[in-house]
Amino acid sequence: MKKLLTFVCWLMGYAVVAQQQVTDFEGLKIKNLRYVQKVDTINGKLIFSIYNAEISNYSTWVTDGSPENTHLLTDSTGKGPDLIQGSLRAYDYLYLRREYIYRTKGETLERVIPNTSSLEGFHVFNNKILLYYRNYQSNGTENRNVSEFDWLNEDNTRTKWDENVILYKIIDSTLHYLKFNYQTRLYELCRLTKNGVLTKNIIANPNVGIINNFQYLSHHGMDYYFFDVGNGRKMLAKPENSNDDVQLADWGVNSYFPLAVQDSAQHIYFLKYDGTLTFYALSADNELTPWKNVLVSSISLSNNDIYGYGVVYRNFIMTGDKLVFTSTKGSEGINSYFLNVFDLKSGVNIRSKNLVEYFRWYYWDMGISVIDSNTYVLDNLANMKITYSFLKDTVLSVNPYPLKIDSLVTLPQHTLLLSDGIYNFDKGVKTPLLPIRPIYDINQSAGFQFRLFNNRIIYWKYNPVSQYNEVWASKGEKNDLELLVSFKGGFNYWGDNLFVQETKIYFHAANELGGISYYETDGTKAGTRKIFETKAILGNITQNVRKNAAQLIVRLADGANTGNIVIIKDGKGKLVSFPIKNYFETYLTQNDAYITKTDVYTNDLYKVTGDTLTLIDRNIYNTTAYHDSLFYTRGVSMQDNPLDLYTIVDGSATPVRFLTNPINDYGIYGNKLLYTQYLNGSHVFTVVDLPTNKTEISRARSAANGIRQYLNGALVLFRDTKLLLIRNGSMKEYDMGFHPTNGIFAFNKGILLVGVKDITYYDLSNDNISKVLINEYFNASWLLNLLLKDNDFFMIPLGAENEQPTWAYWSVVEKRLWKFNPNIASFANVHKNGAFSSTKNGEHKTYWYFNGSQLIESYQLPDYDPNKVFKTNEHLYAPIATAETGPELYQFDTKSLMAYPEIVHGAEGADIRLAFDYNNQVYVYGFTLDNGWQIWKMSDPKAVFIEPDGPLATEPIVETLVVYPNPTQDRVSVNTEKTLPYRIINTRGQVLMQGKAVPKQEIDIRQLPQGIYLIQLFDERRVYVRKVVKE
Repeated sequence: MKKLLTFVCWLMGYAVVAQQQVTDFEGLKIKNLRYVQKVDTINGKLIFSIYNAEISNYSTWVTDGSPENTHLLTDSTGKGPDLIQGSLRAYDYLYLRREYIYRTKGETLERVIPNTSSLEGFHVFNNKILLYYRNYQSNGTENRNVSEFDWLNEDNTRTKWDENVILYKIIDSTLHYLKFNYQTRLYELCRLTKNGVLTKNIIANPNVGIINNFQYLSHHGMDYYFFDVGNGRKMLAKPENSNDDVQLADWGVNSYFPLAVQDSAQHIYFLKYDGTLTFYALSADNELTPWKNVLVSSISLSNNDIYGYGVVYRNFIMTGDKLVFTSTKGSEGINSYFLNVFDLKSGVNIRSKNLVEYFRWYYWDMGISVIDSNTYVLDNLANMKITYSFLKDTVLSVNPYPLKIDSLVTLPQHTLLLSDGIYNFDKGVKTPLLPIRPIYDINQSAGFQFRLFNNRIIYWKYNPVSQYNEVWASKGEKNDLELLVSFKGGFNYWGDNLFVQETKIYFHAANELGGISYYETDGTKAGTRKIFETKAILGNITQNVRKNAAQLIVRLADGANTGNIVIIKDGKGKLVSFPIKNYFETYLTQNDAYITKTDVYTNDLYKVTGDTLTLIDRNIYNTTAYHDSLFYTRGVSMQDNPLDLYTIVDGSATPVRFLTNPINDYGIYGNKLLYTQYLNGSHVFTVVDLPTNKTEISRARSAANGIRQYLNGALVLFRDTKLLLIRNGSMKEYDMGFHPTNGIFAFNKGILLVGVKDITYYDLSNDNISKVLINEYFNASWLLNLLLKDNDFFMIPLGAENEQPTWAYWSVVEKRLWKFNPNIASFANVHKNGAFSSTKNGEHKTYWYFNGSQLIESYQLPDYDPNKVFKTNEHLYAPIATAETGPELYQFDTKSLMAYPEIVHGAEGADIRLAFDYNNQVYVYGFTLDNGWQIWKMSDPKAVFIEPDGPLATEPIVETLVVYPNPTQDRVSVNTEKTLPYRIINTRGQVLMQGKAVPKQEIDIRQLPQGIYLIQLFDERRVYVRKVVKE
């Protein structure tokens, strides 16, 4: 962990105040129910996990039953686990399992070892802690189970016990485990007693297959094992202390039937299932014989069970001489569920009626209890309890119930009740141990969006109280929020369907008619109005949205052979409907709207005139809108077929005037028209500047039918390894030596050509070519994901796509490749001023500052949520949690982390979902329990200094160290008995001096100007901070 010391605010009298809330959106309040789960008790204290709405998660607490001694259970970093996965007692400690294996005596937590994904077993055995690790590795021919047993010792060290363990169970203080020997290809069965006696038997059967599970019974000096193998159940019987080789014997098919049952006379019977159930009596001298008194078993598949999934038998109990169990056909979505009673004396099985209607979804584990020989209670332990009578062959009672988790815990001084919270329970009276208050529901956050417009912030949100969709406007100050419009309907449309002009915004939403309503706003209530709406027959799903500076066109649901579009223009809306046979498409120029209708193989072009369509041309293809023109070709669109190129002039189809010969194809890239022709046996291309209609390149005989892009003011053509650049009426051709398989991209003042093993940068400002990478593999998908076209640098993950990359970067100024330390595993949040790095598993996060030419390692980053990093005004922001403040907003500045004052005082924090900039001021959208989902205007942040190897905290640790004299003019001393490293920093976080503070020696600060400074003293895991005034 990293230690955060906010080294300005608290030491210099800075008063932390809550940020200014500038909205007052309505929200729903709930009671903050807490779901409490007992973990264990130790030294008269209760350890418990509790679900808190305050943090939308579980946390682990400790209490002795008094409010003053009830607190979070944390370790030396100030953090603790959420929902505990398991606990056990050993070495006078309580051990807890979550992100780490922790241990505690009821005060604080101590991290013992990481809880890795391969740690599958965590047990107390023979007064020690047994760990079981397992993962799978491939040696190229097979996936191997790489596993081992370790002892976790009292001093937190680990000692290896055994390896290649496939299965294990601890039964009656004896550890039974199965190993696989990859040299002999045989299984080895091991048995370790609580006294430390180990026996091992080699299972001599070759090619046993994969063993998935086993059951065990000890009887009169014999060990009986039953293994579930891929081809059926296998039995093994051996003397308990034998180390001889053994053989497995077939024992029916794999099933959920128990290994053995015992009747009222204490006779033991083994069960074998092979379509029918057979019992074998086990004598006192371990003779195994079929039970002669059993008639032919009636436990078998009935005619009603033979289709679909097979029958699964579970939940066995013995009562007298009767074996009681459930049978289920199928798995999820079952269609049969029965209670069975099998009489061991008669061999007769009776089956209940189908009970599936009571237990359709909660049936797998069932509690069965006996009222009498004919009546049983079935409890699915979730939501249903029924009583069934075989005598009456019916359900006698049905008792649905909610799942309850109430439990009483007795401590030396208090009795606690754990239910929807934790309470002191005295003579039937509940007193909350933790406070309960009404809070806002965090789940009511649906659909918030915003846009900056006309010097206002426009918000769209859903109001969970009124259940209306609302549009609000604000100038970002308190009490200036204005409701523009609200409407009740379905889901709102915003985003891509938003139509923004210079002074107006147009948006639409589903209306109560089932259609769409269109609204116009200038950001004020007076300037907001509904301008058009449609009805339900057209639905409220939009598609093929087209818009430009003048108008917007939206396609609605097609009717029966009818197309429907809505056009918004000049503050008015209109619906245009027209007949179609197959499909249609929409196009927009600056002033007009067009439709192409497709009828099997023909395309016809229409202009929208009023509420109708006017036919312009037939058999057209390749339609492209450009400014106030529409281009298309006429003819059969096939390779090397000559086509005529047309545009629309005064509402009529007109051949493009500068063409004297048909073309093969064309495209518009930026403001350039490129078309190809086949002339005199060669393919040629021509480039026309559309604003001037001037031909810039005429009939050039070069490759032009490969990549075509308009990037940074240049028309870029590429074929094979040839690059053609067309700018300012001229063309340049280069052989790059590779093909940009992964694309050509605008970057900085030029273009970046990305191949498979080559990267080249072409600077369009000076025509310089820089070879970034030559014949070296890199991960193109990662590179492109982090590439920002306006940056002065970009990251390069070196290595093949399926390898862990090593990282490098290239900058426009340096024009050279810089490689990072190979320990860096990934980069994220690349932006203009830098990037974040981390090592394996997301550890050791670091901020790298870009100084204009190079990336410089700046400071270590604390833990943050990578999904909550927000970029605005060239800075990055994220909520970061500390034990003292909870999640609050931080800014990643180039030289240091910047902490904003708290939105909410204390450890509760705020759930921040968005940060944005308005009028050079940072705003956040987030949630607090007492305010709900709101917007806050953030005051200026303060610098934070990060020091490695310490806990995360928002205030310095204050101890008895004294710095004197203070104020001082030239020297200071520290009352320390040992040498301590120190740093002296100013109020902006700059390190001005550093060295070692030696006992009885002064630190000379004469070189520092007058002012206020902080001296940091480092003592192992602690940091002491003192204010020093230099006069």
